[in-house]
Amino acid sequence: MDDNKKDKPLSEEEAEEKKKDELKGEKAKKFLEKMRKRYEREVKADKENRDAAADDQRFLMGGENQWSSDDVALRKILKRPCLTLDELNRPVNQLVGEMRLNKAHIKVIPSDAEGNMQIAKSRQAIIHGIEYDSEADAIYDYAGEMMASCGYGAWRILTRYCEDNPFLQEIYMQRIKNPLLVYPDSHATSQVYSDGKYLFILEKISNDDFEERYPSKKVPDVEDFKSRGGSSMELWFEEDAFWIADYYVVEEEEKTFCLMENDDILLEEEVKEKKKQWEEKQKEALEMKQMARMLTSAMPAQPPAGALGAPAQPGMGGSRLGLGSFSPVPSQPQPGMPTGPAPAMVPPTGGSPVPVVPKPMPDAVPPTPDFTMPPLPDSLKISKKATKKVPKVKHYAIAPDQILDGPNDIPGRYIPVIIVKGPEKNLDGKSITRSLIRNAKDPQRLLNWVETSKGELTAMLPHSPWIGTPEQIQPFDHFYQAANIQNYAWLPYKAQVLVDDNGNSHLIPPPTRVGVGTMPVQLFQYAADVRAYIEDAVGMSRSDTMASEDPSRTGAAVRGKRAPSDVGTFAFIDNLHRGITHGGRIINEMIPEVYDTPRDVRVMLGEEDQTLSFMPVNTPYAEAFKKIQKAPGRYTGIDPKELQPHVKDEPKSKYNDLSKGDYDVIIKVGPPFSTAREEAAEQMMIVATQGQKMNPVDKYFTVKNMNLADGGEYADTLRRMIPPHILPPKEGEPARPQPPVPPQMQLLMQKAKTEELKQNNAKIKEQNIMLQTKAKLLEMAKESDKTDKEVRRIALQAISDVFSPGGE
Repeated sequence: MDDNKKDKPLSEEEAEEKKKDELKGEKAKKFLEKMRKRYEREVKADKENRDAAADDQRFLMGGENQWSSDDVALRKILKRPCLTLDELNRPVNQLVGEMRLNKAHIKVIPSDAEGNMQIAKSRQAIIHGIEYDSEADAIYDYAGEMMASCGYGAWRILTRYCEDNPFLQEIYMQRIKNPLLVYPDSHATSQVYSDGKYLFILEKISNDDFEERYPSKKVPDVEDFKSRGGSSMELWFEEDAFWIADYYVVEEEEKTFCLMENDDILLEEEVKEKKKQWEEKQKEALEMKQMARMLTSAMPAQPPAGALGAPAQPGMGGSRLGLGSFSPVPSQPQPGMPTGPAPAMVPPTGGSPVPVVPKPMPDAVPPTPDFTMPPLPDSLKISKKATKKVPKVKHYAIAPDQILDGPNDIPGRYIPVIIVKGPEKNLDGKSITRSLIRNAKDPQRLLNWVETSKGELTAMLPHSPWIGTPEQIQPFDHFYQAANIQNYAWLPYKAQVLVDDNGNSHLIPPPTRVGVGTMPVQLFQYAADVRAYIEDAVGMSRSDTMASEDPSRTGAAVRGKRAPSDVGTFAFIDNLHRGITHGGRIINEMIPEVYDTPRDVRVMLGEEDQTLSFMPVNTPYAEAFKKIQKAPGRYTGIDPKELQPHVKDEPKSKYNDLSKGDYDVIIKVGPPFSTAREEAAEQMMIVATQGQKMNPVDKYFTVKNMNLADGGEYADTLRRMIPPHILPPKEGEPARPQPPVPPQMQLLMQKAKTEELKQNNAKIKEQNIMLQTKAKLLEMAKESDKTDKEVRRIALQAISDVFSPGGE
């Protein structure tokens, strides 16, 4: 039976499945071959940098790592010391401290017309919440320390299911302990490898651990791998373990984009989906209209008065001639007749009317509904189409000879691994990366040799050798052997007499020590020079970082003291900030895909107070408003009053619709909040004490240009104190009220007003006197006709003088 089963031909379905499996196996084989070639290329391309980085890490550990192996072996034979001084961890720690003081705060801003600041702030709060839950400060500090120590730092961004809800995912960050096991695409041009097409994160695993983690997979066999032509076998297998990797690949998918009549750009799938939703909505509206028409048509129509079956007008009976319509129901109830309508009466020819039962009215036939669809809006009309390749990130878990897991879709368009590196140069097409201490290792070795020599010379000072004849010392040899170790009160020796040729005897002097001389001063000067070499190599002077003895130094003085070291090592700080920016960009790209359902997300509100709270996202306004009102303590920092207008106008619209609009990420660099507060308080105290000599305008612009915590509020307060005629209000700013006038100023103003009134009264009095004078002169001019001509001439001259411009 088994043979018959084997010979039995395959059905079409079975043959198709077998063909698919063969194609799948062939595709996987090509995929693994391409993966191994990529890995081999990256390992060889960056081998020199990785070897130097590993040596940097060992060197920082101190001890014999800072001496060559030949020197260590020789000195052990000669029993000579190998001293090491820790001069390199200090600048590394100082640089890491500067990184911690200058934190990078991620900010999200809209980058297109659909984006708005409300959603940008919500995304920013989500990113800060992710950083808090992931202890991002420690991740950034560790990556910065590794970058300073060996030139490489890295961390990654992952997703996981929430603990309280296994159906929802969340984003979190994870540090990479050994960044030297991360191999990015060396063809990438970005410093943070944002345009890389692939990336490896290696992990060494034993056979037992592999079987426990992947029980359904076969343990890779080195012999089998070698027999299949594994040229990079030494890169995958070691004596008791082998390497597996997380392998990220950016694959490109062709997608069609549509330019709509309203200038929106949408994917073709989105346009189809929106059209479908619009058509369903229109059909639903038409069906509602049809139903309304059917209900209206089904209602009984009221026949006109006098028609057959219709009630007659009050006071009128039926037609006696039977030629017209008449009502069988009398206008008044008749005795002996039941109430209600009576059957219709049709008079026969030549006889009395005969009652006829009317036939029932047929059901009303509704009019045919109008199913004409309204015209498409401009937002659904396609103007142009264009096809473009869109990146899509895939994740695989791979062994040297098989795919362990995957492909798994990764949200966003970037590989979610951030790599930060030290200053980078290119030599003959090869990238060379260095750590902070790379160029200081040789000066450190020289310093170790100088200090070891000083130690040896110092140790030899109290241990100078003894000189004497063998006869004097030999009987007491054990005393002299230990004389440089133990402090004897006295040392015995055998006296020896020398007789010369003349027979005279002389006592030979006792054994004595031979001095080794004084310590050479040049050796101390040389040690100082070597320390200067180290400081020049790391770009950080001891005088830049050591504390001053002046206890009254200000924050500005301290920052000025650190300025040279900040400039010399700023490349490392700047590279870390660039990596943090890219990490924020990756999370920002992931948010719409991961947080795509109505839910509450843990967030951190505010850059200063850093309030932990929950925020509804993708939730209708009405529902979000109810949730916030019901549990205000859970949604700290969210004012339900801001939602009220939307609840009334658009209750079904989504609050914090994270899929709406595009956004970009920038960073704001500054000290932690407590330090910024202290600095602001210090600067404000200086302004308060020294600002008494400044006018209000100068003080306002001084504070305005200071980057201080609460500095904006302080500047606005100073601005309101400036009179409007000196500094007018800004556009849209309400008019500032006039400051109250001091009592002294009020008294001066009153005196000036009184003086002005006195002057006006004196002027009026003077004008009255002049008018009276003019009147008298006119009278004199009239009377001058009766007197002589001389009097008349004098009077006219006086009038002319009075009325002339000079007389006014």
